[in-house]
Amino acid sequence: MNRPTTLKALIGRTILLMSLPFGLVHMEAHGQCANNNTLLPGGTISPNCPGQTTVPCITGGQYALINVTTGNNYTFSTCGATFDTQITLYNNAGGGSLGFNDDSGVCGFLSAQSYLAWTATFTGQLRVLVDQYNCANNNLCASLIITCATAPAPVTNNECGGAIPLFVADGCFMQTYSNVGATRSTPTPNPTCGGPFTNANFRDVWFSFTAPPNGVVIIESVPGTLQDGVMQLVAGTCASFTNVECDDDDGVGYMPRIDRRCLTLTPNAPYMIRFWGLSGTTGTFGLCVRSFSTFPTPQEDCSGAFTVCNDQALNNSTNYTGCSVDLTSTNRGCLMGNERQGTWYFFSPSSSGTIGLNIVPTGNVDYDFAVWGPYGSISCPPPGPPVRCSWAYPPNITGYPASVAFQTGMRTSSVDPSEADGPAGAVDGFTSALTVVAGQNYILYIDNFDVSGQAFTLDWQLSGGASLDCTVLPIEVLDLAAHPMGQSIAVEWTTTSAGSNATFVVERSHAPYDFVPIGSLPGNSDTGVGHELRFMDHQPLRGFNYYRIKQLGGDGSYFYSSVVSASITPTRQLTLAPNPATDHLELAMTPTSEPVHFQLHDATGRILNAWTEPTINGPVHIPIASLYPGVYTVFAFNGANEPLGYGIFVRK
Repeated sequence: MNRPTTLKALIGRTILLMSLPFGLVHMEAHGQCANNNTLLPGGTISPNCPGQTTVPCITGGQYALINVTTGNNYTFSTCGATFDTQITLYNNAGGGSLGFNDDSGVCGFLSAQSYLAWTATFTGQLRVLVDQYNCANNNLCASLIITCATAPAPVTNNECGGAIPLFVADGCFMQTYSNVGATRSTPTPNPTCGGPFTNANFRDVWFSFTAPPNGVVIIESVPGTLQDGVMQLVAGTCASFTNVECDDDDGVGYMPRIDRRCLTLTPNAPYMIRFWGLSGTTGTFGLCVRSFSTFPTPQEDCSGAFTVCNDQALNNSTNYTGCSVDLTSTNRGCLMGNERQGTWYFFSPSSSGTIGLNIVPTGNVDYDFAVWGPYGSISCPPPGPPVRCSWAYPPNITGYPASVAFQTGMRTSSVDPSEADGPAGAVDGFTSALTVVAGQNYILYIDNFDVSGQAFTLDWQLSGGASLDCTVLPIEVLDLAAHPMGQSIAVEWTTTSAGSNATFVVERSHAPYDFVPIGSLPGNSDTGVGHELRFMDHQPLRGFNYYRIKQLGGDGSYFYSSVVSASITPTRQLTLAPNPATDHLELAMTPTSEPVHFQLHDATGRILNAWTEPTINGPVHIPIASLYPGVYTVFAFNGANEPLGYGIFVRK
């Protein structure tokens, strides 16, 4: 039987070949709303600058009064709101509209929420009006997210040699930059996207950073007065570099975003970013490099699935598809788009009966799901087609566009095991419930077809005596940590439960890949609650050591833990001066023509920055003005990642 040719079917057939730019699909949009809203209680808001401020609840028909400063760049967002929003800006002193947005693609594909970027033209108070489409009032809460960035300094990074160093740390420290006044820089080769590269169309600026020890980063940008940016990630130095990845529109609106969570960079290696506006455009933009001190197997991959231990409600959201391809034509069933911003779950009935579930998005978002099983033991990816699957297209469901048309799940009143996307009136988004037997294992995948990043809530519907438990599922490794003990490294973890059929294999590597086993511990024979385990690595590698746990089940199944790292603290102490210091340090080092890698740690051991000096010809200058007062440590490593020494200093 041929599937109906609906919009969702067409997108499903071509989703791996193309993506639709946000600007090509726009829902109904109307002119700005009149300046007649009521003031949000609580008084005037002075947003963090630079930084982000969240107004937790503003209803349709209210306005927030914001203190603004000439030249600063602001964004206002209601992304994630549960109603169709509009944002309009007015000077509190009077005058016409300063800006307006309705249905921004920044909030997601076919989103009904709003996002507006604005550069302050005055110092004073700004009214930010939030309305429900079409300029209506309501009693529903929306979060208003305000970001502020200070006016950028004149361009000094037009050439590679003037590249601005970027701060690399957990979290995104968004800073404002500009390519106003930039010309085409001289280095070659040209980027691999965003051309043509003529003097008029290519006004690029340069940035530099050092990859963190695990190589995992996301490079993010946001619009300011520059609304359509492009960036090229390159590896190496100004003297010699190679193009790594180029991006145009994967970020906010038409801004670029490069995600290296899966295709990691070379640890501690130097990288640079070329940034420019498409077709020669110039303006201000925000840029940051986000790192991850630990990066466990993501729940977006089957092997990182969350184990459901009871019938409590679940809620989740994600912004990517993980690092492994888990769905193909052999096991996806009705999910014709394969993986689209989805998360994975394992569940097992502890008593027999009937299991249903109800998935409710936080907004009008098209969610799909599939269930695989029953299995005696779980393996990833699922080995065959699902036993329940819904690919229903909300516009084909009775009641659309009401929120009920966006719900999906399994229920006893439905009879079909799988839901196609249409035709209209023939689908309701729900499949039949599951009749289960105690001890069976199932895999559940829930994905956001609209790739909007919006969350969902799942409620279990258990009947006929059914209950859920995690005791028959693999023992989950929690709180994995590694830390030095003398000249050894202790690898420690806890488990959700004990089990006599489990073996824990400790694997080690010099990097977050290419692991080899170095020992094992048996599972506890008890059947009670979780317990703690420790493995001592008495012969660690010089420099950083990366560890993970491979859990082996008695039936031959296995699962991997997240990855952690530790290093033996070098015994040589380095000299730092002045100490204490406020804005900079000089680190005394023996001259060498070999590269030296440096890391800056806070008092908790978190890596705040990492960089490489190609050669050492004298004291190493370390800027610290951006650090908060406290105690910090600088570590030095040679090109083989072997420790050279460390120094402790106080930032006043």
